[in-house]
Amino acid sequence: MADVCSTRWHVNYEFEKYSVDSTSSGSFSIEIRETERTSIRSRSGHETLIRQRKLEPIEIVSETPSLLLGEEETCSQYVASVLSKTRIASWVQERIAPKISRIAIKIGQEEEEGSFLVKADVKVVKETSFSFNNFIKFDDDYDSEGRLIRPIEQNCIICLEEIVLNGQKSIMSLWCSHSFHRDCILSWLRLKHSCPTCRDDILKRLEMNGATFTLEDYRNFISSFS
Repeated sequence: MADVCSTRWHVNYEFEKYSVDSTSSGSFSIEIRETERTSIRSRSGHETLIRQRKLEPIEIVSETPSLLLGEEETCSQYVASVLSKTRIASWVQERIAPKISRIAIKIGQEEEEGSFLVKADVKVVKETSFSFNNFIKFDDDYDSEGRLIRPIEQNCIICLEEIVLNGQKSIMSLWCSHSFHRDCILSWLRLKHSCPTCRDDILKRLEMNGATFTLEDYRNFISSFS
Protein backbone atom coordinates (compact mmCIF):
# COMPACT_ATOMS: atom_id res chain seq x y z
CA MET A 1 0.00 0.00 0.00
CA ALA A 2 1.57 3.29 -1.08
CA ASP A 3 1.87 6.45 0.97
CA VAL A 4 1.31 4.83 4.36
CA CYS A 5 3.66 7.40 5.83
CA SER A 6 5.75 10.35 4.73
CA THR A 7 8.76 11.93 6.41
CA ARG A 8 9.86 15.55 6.23
CA TRP A 9 13.01 17.09 7.68
CA HIS A 10 13.42 20.74 8.64
CA VAL A 11 16.63 22.46 9.73
CA ASN A 12 17.06 26.01 11.01
CA TYR A 13 20.27 27.55 12.23
CA GLU A 14 21.57 30.78 13.70
CA PHE A 15 25.19 31.92 13.89
CA GLU A 16 26.92 34.34 16.23
CA LYS A 17 30.51 35.59 16.42
CA TYR A 18 32.51 36.16 19.60
CA SER A 19 36.01 37.48 20.27
CA VAL A 20 37.93 35.08 22.52
CA ASP A 21 41.34 34.62 24.07
CA SER A 22 42.91 31.66 22.32
CA THR A 23 46.15 30.60 20.72
CA SER A 24 44.30 29.54 17.55
CA SER A 25 42.94 31.93 14.94
CA GLY A 26 39.40 30.64 15.09
CA SER A 27 37.15 27.95 16.46
CA PHE A 28 33.53 26.91 16.18
CA SER A 29 30.93 25.69 18.64
CA ILE A 30 27.79 23.87 17.53
CA GLU A 31 24.74 22.88 19.55
CA ILE A 32 22.28 20.70 17.67
CA ARG A 33 18.81 20.07 19.09
CA GLU A 34 16.70 17.41 17.39
CA THR A 35 12.95 16.88 17.71
CA GLU A 36 10.92 13.96 16.33
CA ARG A 37 7.21 14.46 15.70
CA THR A 38 4.63 11.87 14.68
CA SER A 39 1.20 12.86 13.39
CA ILE A 40 -1.92 11.33 11.84
CA ARG A 41 -3.15 12.72 8.53
CA SER A 42 -6.90 12.65 7.88
CA ARG A 43 -8.63 12.29 4.53
CA SER A 44 -9.01 16.08 4.36
CA GLY A 45 -5.27 16.56 4.88
CA HIS A 46 -5.55 17.77 8.50
CA GLU A 47 -2.71 16.49 10.72
CA THR A 48 -3.03 15.68 14.43
CA LEU A 49 0.14 15.45 16.54
CA ILE A 50 0.20 12.21 18.54
CA ARG A 51 3.82 12.06 19.71
CA GLN A 52 6.77 14.41 20.15
CA ARG A 53 10.21 13.48 21.42
CA LYS A 54 13.25 15.69 21.97
CA LEU A 55 16.62 13.99 21.62
CA GLU A 56 19.64 14.70 23.77
CA PRO A 57 21.38 17.82 22.42
CA ILE A 58 24.70 17.43 20.62
CA GLU A 59 27.46 19.87 21.49
CA ILE A 60 30.66 20.20 19.46
CA VAL A 61 33.62 22.51 20.02
CA SER A 62 36.63 22.50 17.71
CA GLU A 63 39.50 24.78 16.82
CA THR A 64 40.01 25.69 13.18
CA PRO A 65 43.70 25.85 12.16
CA SER A 66 44.56 29.21 10.59
CA LEU A 67 45.91 27.56 7.43
CA LEU A 68 42.38 26.25 6.72
CA LEU A 69 40.83 29.71 6.79
CA GLY A 70 42.14 30.67 3.36
CA GLU A 71 40.06 28.34 1.18
CA GLU A 72 36.37 27.56 1.60
CA GLU A 73 36.47 24.00 0.25
CA THR A 74 39.34 22.97 2.52
CA CYS A 75 37.74 24.60 5.56
CA SER A 76 34.39 23.00 4.76
CA GLN A 77 36.01 19.55 4.50
CA TYR A 78 37.62 20.06 7.90
CA VAL A 79 34.32 21.07 9.51
CA ALA A 80 32.56 18.12 7.83
CA SER A 81 35.23 15.78 9.18
CA VAL A 82 34.58 17.01 12.73
CA LEU A 83 30.80 16.63 12.30
CA SER A 84 31.13 13.12 10.84
CA LYS A 85 32.36 11.84 14.21
CA THR A 86 28.95 12.53 15.76
CA ARG A 87 25.46 11.04 15.28
CA ILE A 88 24.36 14.06 13.25
CA ALA A 89 22.55 13.01 10.07
CA SER A 90 24.74 13.34 6.97
CA TRP A 91 22.28 15.65 5.20
CA VAL A 92 22.40 18.03 8.19
CA GLN A 93 26.19 17.97 8.06
CA GLU A 94 26.11 18.81 4.36
CA ARG A 95 23.93 21.85 5.06
CA ILE A 96 25.78 23.41 7.97
CA ALA A 97 29.45 22.59 7.19
CA PRO A 98 29.73 24.99 4.17
CA LYS A 99 27.83 27.68 6.08
CA ILE A 100 30.16 27.49 9.08
CA SER A 101 33.28 27.49 6.88
CA ARG A 102 32.12 30.54 4.90
CA ILE A 103 31.42 32.50 8.08
CA ALA A 104 34.74 31.43 9.64
CA ILE A 105 36.71 32.49 6.54
CA LYS A 106 34.90 35.83 6.33
CA ILE A 107 35.53 36.58 10.00
CA GLY A 108 39.13 35.42 9.67
CA GLN A 109 39.67 37.92 6.89
CA GLU A 110 38.07 40.71 8.91
CA GLU A 111 39.85 39.87 12.15
CA GLU A 112 43.50 40.27 11.27
CA GLU A 113 44.47 40.06 14.91
CA GLY A 114 42.91 38.16 17.76
CA SER A 115 40.90 34.97 17.92
CA PHE A 116 37.21 34.39 17.31
CA LEU A 117 34.52 31.82 17.98
CA VAL A 118 31.68 31.00 15.61
CA LYS A 119 28.73 29.68 17.62
CA ALA A 120 26.00 27.81 15.72
CA ASP A 121 22.58 26.98 17.16
CA VAL A 122 21.01 24.30 14.95
CA LYS A 123 17.43 23.02 15.28
CA VAL A 124 16.47 19.87 13.40
CA VAL A 125 12.89 18.58 13.22
CA LYS A 126 11.89 15.20 11.79
CA GLU A 127 8.17 15.00 11.02
CA THR A 128 6.56 11.64 10.24
CA SER A 129 2.94 11.66 9.09
CA PHE A 130 0.73 8.56 8.81
CA SER A 131 -2.30 8.51 6.54
CA PHE A 132 -5.03 6.47 8.25
CA ASN A 133 -7.08 6.38 5.04
CA ASN A 134 -4.62 3.77 3.75
CA PHE A 135 -5.58 1.16 6.33
CA ILE A 136 -8.86 2.26 7.87
CA LYS A 137 -11.47 4.26 5.99
CA PHE A 138 -15.07 5.30 5.80
CA ASP A 139 -16.99 3.40 3.19
CA ASP A 140 -17.78 5.94 0.44
CA ASP A 141 -19.61 3.63 -1.93
CA TYR A 142 -23.03 5.25 -1.57
CA ASP A 143 -25.13 7.25 -3.95
CA SER A 144 -26.39 10.78 -3.29
CA GLU A 145 -29.35 9.40 -1.29
CA GLY A 146 -27.15 7.29 1.00
CA ARG A 147 -27.99 3.96 -0.62
CA LEU A 148 -25.31 1.28 -0.83
CA ILE A 149 -24.29 0.72 -4.45
CA ARG A 150 -22.07 -2.32 -4.06
CA PRO A 151 -22.55 -5.56 -2.10
CA ILE A 152 -20.56 -5.96 1.13
CA GLU A 153 -20.95 -8.22 4.17
CA GLN A 154 -24.61 -8.65 5.04
CA ASN A 155 -24.02 -8.49 8.78
CA CYS A 156 -21.51 -6.76 11.03
CA ILE A 157 -19.50 -9.64 12.52
CA ILE A 158 -19.10 -7.76 15.81
CA CYS A 159 -22.73 -7.03 16.71
CA LEU A 160 -24.25 -9.53 14.22
CA GLU A 161 -26.83 -6.96 13.09
CA GLU A 162 -27.49 -6.06 9.46
CA ILE A 163 -24.57 -3.96 8.29
CA VAL A 164 -26.72 -1.42 6.49
CA LEU A 165 -30.37 -0.53 7.08
CA ASN A 166 -31.69 1.61 4.22
CA GLY A 167 -28.30 3.30 3.99
CA GLN A 168 -28.54 4.63 7.56
CA LYS A 169 -25.60 2.82 9.17
CA SER A 170 -22.14 4.45 9.18
CA ILE A 171 -19.62 1.93 7.89
CA MET A 172 -15.84 1.64 8.16
CA SER A 173 -13.50 -0.71 6.29
CA LEU A 174 -10.07 -1.98 7.25
CA TRP A 175 -7.02 -2.48 5.04
CA CYS A 176 -8.13 -6.06 4.34
CA SER A 177 -11.42 -4.67 2.87
CA HIS A 178 -13.68 -6.15 5.57
CA SER A 179 -16.42 -3.71 6.62
CA PHE A 180 -18.18 -3.11 9.94
CA HIS A 181 -20.42 -0.65 11.70
CA ARG A 182 -18.26 2.36 12.52
CA ASP A 183 -19.00 2.32 16.26
CA CYS A 184 -18.49 -1.44 16.44
CA ILE A 185 -15.08 -1.53 14.78
CA LEU A 186 -13.78 1.49 16.70
CA SER A 187 -14.77 -0.15 20.00
CA TRP A 188 -13.03 -3.34 18.85
CA LEU A 189 -9.85 -1.54 17.73
CA ARG A 190 -9.52 0.26 21.06
CA LEU A 191 -8.85 -3.19 22.54
CA LYS A 192 -7.17 -5.01 19.65
CA HIS A 193 -5.15 -4.11 16.55
CA SER A 194 -6.38 -6.79 14.17
CA CYS A 195 -9.40 -7.38 11.94
CA PRO A 196 -12.16 -9.32 13.77
CA THR A 197 -12.92 -11.24 10.57
CA CYS A 198 -9.52 -12.34 9.23
CA ARG A 199 -7.20 -11.30 12.11
CA ASP A 200 -5.10 -9.17 9.77
CA ASP A 201 -2.70 -7.27 12.06
CA ILE A 202 -2.63 -3.50 11.48
CA LEU A 203 0.68 -2.96 13.30
CA LYS A 204 2.41 -5.69 11.30
CA ARG A 205 0.99 -4.22 8.10
CA LEU A 206 2.52 -0.89 9.01
CA GLU A 207 5.91 -2.46 9.79
CA MET A 208 5.85 -4.28 6.44
CA ASN A 209 5.42 -0.92 4.75
CA GLY A 210 8.36 0.64 6.56
CA ALA A 211 6.38 2.58 9.17
CA THR A 212 7.58 2.90 12.77
CA PHE A 213 4.29 2.84 14.63
CA THR A 214 4.29 1.98 18.34
CA LEU A 215 1.38 0.58 20.31
CA GLU A 216 0.98 4.00 21.94
CA ASP A 217 0.87 5.63 18.48
CA TYR A 218 -1.80 3.12 17.44
CA ARG A 219 -3.94 3.88 20.48
CA ASN A 220 -3.63 7.62 19.88
CA PHE A 221 -4.53 7.03 16.26
CA ILE A 222 -7.73 5.15 17.13
CA SER A 223 -8.60 7.84 19.68
CA SER A 224 -8.39 10.44 16.90
CA PHE A 225 -11.69 9.11 15.55
CA SER A 226 -14.53 10.88 17.30
